[in-house]
Amino acid sequence: EFGTAQGYAFAKLLGATRYLGLEDRVTVHGFDSFEGLPEATSEDKGALANPWMKGAYAASYERLRDYCEKKRFRNYRLYKGYFEDSMTPEVLAQFQEEQPVIVWVDCDLYTSSVTVMERLLPFIRSGCVIYFDDYDFNFGSLATGQARLVHEINHGRLGPDIDLALDTELSWDSRNIYRLLRFAADAPQFRKLKPRRTAPVARDI
Repeated sequence: EFGTAQGYAFAKLLGATRYLGLEDRVTVHGFDSFEGLPEATSEDKGALANPWMKGAYAASYERLRDYCEKKRFRNYRLYKGYFEDSMTPEVLAQFQEEQPVIVWVDCDLYTSSVTVMERLLPFIRSGCVIYFDDYDFNFGSLATGQARLVHEINHGRLGPDIDLALDTELSWDSRNIYRLLRFAADAPQFRKLKPRRTAPVARDI
């Protein structure tokens, strides 16, 4: 997750791994400055006004870490700092072996979302779920925000063989959830598994 803030969604993601019995197979990674939003650039501003205030959504790294420890979660990592500083080659290298299956982009700003997608792209397999929390900024105008980034990616920003396809089964009536698709012949892909036939075992989360 990119933009954990106080950790509401992060905790839900961790809880889901426990409920599904995947704690020994899935690690939830959270990236945030914990100092709030950076200064918005001219590319981040909306058509009507600039709603992004520097320092908004600041949160406590220690409080979120302590919550995870209290709940006895072990399958998580937190990275403190702005994305251009925290998404280092050393941090990203681990995703060579543990490829992302869900990328949760909740960082509000267009420029921050660009940093996430450009740096993470080499490690994303075809079929990976990409969730853009702020797609509807400026009513989903393709001229601003994450809607602009989706439009740019689908017009070659990250390469001619890469596309973001709206996943209507996961999105329902929203435009927030996509599948990153790679069309190159040698592109790494996820295998589509058959749905499990048995209900997950109930676990205390």
